[in-house]
Amino acid sequence: MTFTNDEKKLLAALVKEHLAEITADEKRGDQPAQLLKGETKYSEFLQGLMKKLK
Repeated sequence: MTFTNDEKKLLAALVKEHLAEITADEKRGDQPAQLLKGETKYSEFLQGLMKKLK
């Protein structure tokens, strides 16, 4: 699948916004360790995706 530059920019912006939400969620101290671990791996995945879109 190929994306135009405009589509890449839009996807990167959406991923960045979603990543900010996930990061804010990770900072809450009341989460179980297993959930936090999963969110951390998901955050890393999203960061890698953003790098590929740039």
